[in-house]
Amino acid sequence: MTQVDLSDADLSGVDLTNTNLKGAVLAGANLNGADLRGASLTEADLRGVDLGDIDLSQTNTNHATVDAEVSEPDNRISLVLKQHQLWLETGGAKGSRAILSGLDLRNLNLSNTDFSAAELVGARLSGARLRGCTMAKCDLTEIDLSGADLAGADLRAVNLTSAKLRKANFRKANLGQLVIHDKDGKPAGNAFSSDLTAADFTQATLTQARLDKAQLHNADFTGANLIRANLTGCDMSVAEFKDAQLFGAKDPDGIVIEPQKKTS
Repeated sequence: MTQVDLSDADLSGVDLTNTNLKGAVLAGANLNGADLRGASLTEADLRGVDLGDIDLSQTNTNHATVDAEVSEPDNRISLVLKQHQLWLETGGAKGSRAILSGLDLRNLNLSNTDFSAAELVGARLSGARLRGCTMAKCDLTEIDLSGADLAGADLRAVNLTSAKLRKANFRKANLGQLVIHDKDGKPAGNAFSSDLTAADFTQATLTQARLDKAQLHNADFTGANLIRANLTGCDMSVAEFKDAQLFGAKDPDGIVIEPQKKTS
């Protein structure tokens, strides 16, 4: 079962004794009551897993990825984000736009925050918890999101040029195109694609991520998990996919990538 994708799986009470789960994706899985004695979770992705009541004393967890210890934002950052939310809700009539460029926001719990139109160029968010966040159309140039958890985040039409995304979790995140709607909610015909030029996705989790029409020129996906990701219409020129997992993903032509059959 090495490198198997068990993200969000309900494994509560399951007998996994002596199971080899090396490199498995278990992000968001329910392992409550599971028997993991003698199991190998080497290099497994355990982000989003509640490990509080799980006995791992006889389990090999070398190099496994777990949620970083996060803290709540201080009063100053909280106030900036509240003012930004008010600014969004009132169309700029009240509150103020969040200017977070270059700030140290490492290991903060910012899940479900709406960062739409915020300035985050060069911000340091490594290890941050950003699940369900909205960052659509944000300029994230040179941002550091290494090891951050962005599962389910809305990242449509973002600019991630030269961003540091090593070992970040983008499982089920949307990094695809953004269709602009008019005041009546009808599509206005304008669509923008995310710019991921030269972004470092080494060993990142992009299971089922939407990357349709994204600019992936010179991006590095070495060892990344792109199982069932949508790469339709992407510019993948000079991109690196060494050791990446692409089973079930859609290539730039929309064709599903099948596993290579071993030749005898």
